[in-house]
Amino acid sequence: LTAANPAWVRSLGDSQHPLIDLISPDERARVREALAALSPATPTEIGAPLQTRDGAHRPFTLHCTRSDDGTLYIRAREPAPEAALRAELARVNRRLTA
Repeated sequence: LTAANPAWVRSLGDSQHPLIDLISPDERARVREALAALSPATPTEIGAPLQTRDGAHRPFTLHCTRSDDGTLYIRAREPAPEAALRAELARVNRRLTA
C-alpha cells in the first residue's frame, strides 16, 4: 500500500503491509490472478475476505482499476449484510467443490 485513508486503518488496523497479506490465505491465489488479468481502464470488482484489526476475516469488495502506467488503484468496501452473506456462501461453496 502506498496510501490508506483513516477509515481503512480503523477497520483493518494496518497500512504498512502489502494488501495481499490482509486477504484470507484461502483466497490469495484467486485475487492475485484477478489482479494480474486486470487491464488498464477496465475496472473490476473482486470479493475478498480481509483480515480486520481483531484478526477476524470479513468480506470486502475490492474495486480495482489499473492506470495506463500500470499503477493499481484499489478501494475496499464492506458490502451490505445481504451481499456479505452471499459472498461468504460463494466462498464456502468454492472450498467445498475444490
